[in-house]
Amino acid sequence: MPRYASNLLDEPLVFDNSISFIGGQVSGVRPNLLNQDQFSDGKNVDVDTFGTVVTRKGTVKFPSTAHSTNIQGLAYYDNPTATKERLISATGGNLYRCDAADSSWTQLTGAKNSVHATNQVDFVQLVDKMFVADGSSVMRMITNDANSTVPSEHGLAFTSITSHTNRLFGFGVSGQPDDALWASDILDGETWNTTTNQIRIGGHSGDPIRALHSWHNFNLLVFKERSVYIVNTDPSLLIAANWWIKKVSDRVGCIARRTVAQVGGDCFFLSRFGVMSVGQIMEGAQTIVEPQPISTPIRDWIDKINWSKAHTSCATFWNNRYLLSVPIGSDTPNYTFVFNTVTRSWTGYWSGWTPTVFAESAFAGDLRMHFGQTDGKVMKWLEYVSDDDETDSTYKDDGSFYPSHVKTRAFIFRERLNDKIGRSAEFEFNNSRANVDVFQTRDDTSSEQRLNPSSIDTSEGSGITLPVPLPWIFGDDAVIRKSFSTVAKGTFNEVQYRVSAAENKMQLRGVKSSAIVMGLDAEKR
Repeated sequence: MPRYASNLLDEPLVFDNSISFIGGQVSGVRPNLLNQDQFSDGKNVDVDTFGTVVTRKGTVKFPSTAHSTNIQGLAYYDNPTATKERLISATGGNLYRCDAADSSWTQLTGAKNSVHATNQVDFVQLVDKMFVADGSSVMRMITNDANSTVPSEHGLAFTSITSHTNRLFGFGVSGQPDDALWASDILDGETWNTTTNQIRIGGHSGDPIRALHSWHNFNLLVFKERSVYIVNTDPSLLIAANWWIKKVSDRVGCIARRTVAQVGGDCFFLSRFGVMSVGQIMEGAQTIVEPQPISTPIRDWIDKINWSKAHTSCATFWNNRYLLSVPIGSDTPNYTFVFNTVTRSWTGYWSGWTPTVFAESAFAGDLRMHFGQTDGKVMKWLEYVSDDDETDSTYKDDGSFYPSHVKTRAFIFRERLNDKIGRSAEFEFNNSRANVDVFQTRDDTSSEQRLNPSSIDTSEGSGITLPVPLPWIFGDDAVIRKSFSTVAKGTFNEVQYRVSAAENKMQLRGVKSSAIVMGLDAEKR
C-alpha cells in the first residue's frame, strides 16, 4: 500500500529481483505489469529450462562455398537404395546438390535441371525420389546415383506439394481452381489421376489454398487464405470424393506456407493475426471466445511485420523451439522469433539471420538444422555443440560476432505509487565468455544510464583452456556477481536494467536490486 511521510530517521531498504527468466519476453504490455520471471526485450538470447538467459549459439556455412543469389528451396535427400545423403538446393532458377564431404555445390545436369528463377521451390521426398514444385514448371523428379542427379518431368505444375499417407498432394496449378487439391497414386509420385484423385476444398468459396501439412493419422491440414480444413485421406477410401472434410476455422487462415510447422501434436502457422495453433483453434471452436494467438506476448513486434511481403516468412520446429523468421522493415525475412515449447514462452528475437527456408539433415545419423538465406548462403546452426566443447567461434555467425542483450521487467519494489531512490543493483553471471555492460532505464523512458565504469569480464569463472600463451592465471570457478551503486542516478517510480554483450557468450542468472521508498507526494509537478 502507498507509504506516506515517516518519522523514522532512515527509511528501510526494499528489495526486488528477477532470479529466473523462464517467463520469456513479454513486450506487448507495459514493463511494470510483467511477472517476476518475464523480461521486456531480448536480442539474440535464449532461455534454458531453468530460467537462465544466455546468448544464442551461432552458425557456420555449409558447404563452405556459398551460392551467389537467394536460396529458393532447400531439402535433405536420403536415398536408401543408393546410400546417398545430400542437400538439394534451388537458387537462381537452377538445381544443385551437395554431399556431406563437399566444399561446394554441384549443379544438376539434364534437360529439366532448371526451375522458375524467383519463385519459392518445394522439395518433397517420396520413397527414393525427390519431387520439385515451383509454381510455374511441370513438377521435376530427381533420382540419385553415384555420379549425377538428373531431373525429369512429371505430374503437374504445382505451386506446392507435400507427402502424406504415402502419396504426394499438391495444389496451385495455373488455370485450375485455386481451391483444388490433387493426390498422386500410393507410393507413386509419377502417376496422377486428375479425375478420381482431385477434390475442391471449402465449398468453392473462392478462398485459395495456401499450404498443406501432413498431420496425425490420415489427417491432412489444408490451410487456405481465410480458413483451415482437415481432410481425412484414408487410403482405403479409393477416390477423393469419399474423403471426409471438416472445417476447423472460417476466421483464420495462413499467410505464408513455409511458416506451417508440426509442434509436438499441435501445428503452428502465421496468420494475419499472429502465430496461431491448430489445437487452440479446435478447442476454441467449442466456446464463444476466439482463441488468442500464441504470439500475443510479442504482438508489438508482430504488428511491425511488412504484411505485403509476409508470404516470404518461414519457420521450423527444432529442439523444442518454434523458430519464425519474418520481414520487418524489409522485403525478406530478417528477424527470427523463438517460442520455447517447454517453458511456453517467447525468448526474444534473433538478428543476423535472413532465412528463406529451413531444412534438417541427418548426415551419418547426426541431426542438424540448416537454413538458406537471401545472400545465397546455407547456414548450419551450432545448437548441437555441447557446453564442454564450445569456443568463441560457437558464438559467431559465419565467423563474425553478434551482439546480445536482455532488458528486464520494470522493478517497482512492491510499491507502485511511491517514488524511490536507488541503492544498488547486482548482476549474477556463470559460464559466460563475454565482456558485459549494464544500464538502467528510469520510468520507461528511452534514455539509459550506464552503471559500470568499465566492461565486466564475465569469463573469470570459465577457467583456462590449454594451450594458451604465457603468462596466464586460473580463473575463479565461482559465480560472478557484480554490484553497483545507483544512489546518484536520480529518483524513479520504476526502473529497468539492460545487460548487454557486444560479442561472445553472455549467461545471466539473475538481477537483484535495492531502493529506498520515499514518502508519497500530496502533489507532484
